[in-house]
Amino acid sequence: MFAKNSDAAPTKIHNCCGEFPAMNLQRRTDWHDQLLSHAGWLRSVVRSRLGEPQSVDDVLQDVMTDAIASEDAEVRMIRPWLYRLAIHKVFMFRRKAGRRRRAYRQVEARDSNTNNDTPLELLLGQEQRHLVGKAMERLGGKETEILVLKYVQGWSYQTISENLDISLSKVTHRLRTSRSKLRNELRRLLDEEEMR
Repeated sequence: MFAKNSDAAPTKIHNCCGEFPAMNLQRRTDWHDQLLSHAGWLRSVVRSRLGEPQSVDDVLQDVMTDAIASEDAEVRMIRPWLYRLAIHKVFMFRRKAGRRRRAYRQVEARDSNTNNDTPLELLLGQEQRHLVGKAMERLGGKETEILVLKYVQGWSYQTISENLDISLSKVTHRLRTSRSKLRNELRRLLDEEEMR
């Protein structure tokens, strides 16, 4: 397929469809030969450093692509240069793989934290929220207010005391009586549901 001149002049490429324009292929052919001659030990270096035999070909492809694209390498110093390039590519591959694994773990952790409920648990949770909502509607304004501030808004006893301008002991007393009234209303609602 490649026609090679000995004087490194532009050559023509012949294929089944005709000729392509003339171009200098001497450098590419040299790189191809060089990479083929060093492929064995490069594969051993990459395999020993990588620890993932299935990824050796991917890393070698990156090494060879960068070697062909590079214009800085001198042919007389090709072996140490290829070694450094291979080590760098292994390092970059392992870094990318580590980041990918870390991202997968983060997604798995986030998914496992949010979606542990079975459909039955979700349905029961909806029913419970509905019953608590009904029971809260039946409570008086003060009881509902203090329960919402404590358990929905997450306010501390001190914050409730300051905002409602009542003492801490009064906050404690109101919360205790409000919880008791809420439990009683929930029992009534459950009894009504059972009678239906």
